Amino acid sequence: MSSLGLNPLGTSPLGGPGLIACRGVVILGNGSISVVFDVPPDTFDPGGARSAINPANYTLAGLDPSIVASNGDVIVPLGAVVPTYQPVIATATPDALDETQIVVTTDAPLQAGVRYQVTLSPSIRGAAGEVYFGPTVFVAPTPAPRYPRDLIPQVAQIEEQYRDFAYSIFPDPTDPSRPTLVYEFDANGDIALQAQRDSLRKRIIRRILTDPSGFVFLPGYGVGVALKRLIRAGELQGLASRIAEQVRREPDVTQAAASVGTVQRDGASFVIIEVFVVTTNRDERRILFDVPLSSTGTTPQPLLGSGATGV
Repeated sequence: MSSLGLNPLGTSPLGGPGLIACRGVVILGNGSISVVFDVPPDTFDPGGARSAINPANYTLAGLDPSIVASNGDVIVPLGAVVPTYQPVIATATPDALDETQIVVTTDAPLQAGVRYQVTLSPSIRGAAGEVYFGPTVFVAPTPAPRYPRDLIPQVAQIEEQYRDFAYSIFPDPTDPSRPTLVYEFDANGDIALQAQRDSLRKRIIRRILTDPSGFVFLPGYGVGVALKRLIRAGELQGLASRIAEQVRREPDVTQAAASVGTVQRDGASFVIIEVFVVTTNRDERRILFDVPLSSTGTTPQPLLGSGATGV
């Protein structure tokens, strides 16, 4: 190094500060594009004419891939997308990890499948005063991506997937074998939907009451507990194990346990079934209901009816 210092005539071919150029642009998502420079750009003043974080220094345009034939017909190549609106660059911020990149975001999502062109202002300077040189118009190498298919958190997906119409079942006092199903309505007059908690309780009860493989399209589904069916005391533990195993097959259940016992009430015998479950969103709940074993002094009761609770 001489007494004039390092590079006394500057680092550019014509003297003075060096040069800054844009290497290209890359689409990061449905509303953001990375502008890649070869050296760190000026990011001091977001409103400055030389600043790379001034949104006014960028222009975005969706490219129309249409081709006009000699006869005047307009042809759109297979797989290409014609833009129906033009987003505008709203912000420009330095990349968190790479100081040579500026991430610009748009005021509206990029249209899936459309190719975009970014035009830079040649007034942009480098962090050390480098002068811009080279091309100012760049086309992203890939079209804008399509929206992600999974926009709902996993727990919410599970809840939505197993929601059902909300209804209640009431026994017919004249014919207990023919219960009445009554739908519930919301404030808008539409049929209400059951939340995950009620839906899971219904599905657990359905599994317990359905005969094994009772649904031809669901092999192995069902426990087979039936009203007024005789059962031996030695079968209770096996029944509890089958119930727990079936409940664990529900997609939104991670852990399940069951206990089965008997109780005498009004001269009749009942099986008390208690199910404990832990769901995928770590919700713990307990479902308790009874099943009549004999017809003496009893009539078929709906599950979770008189004398039964569900939590």
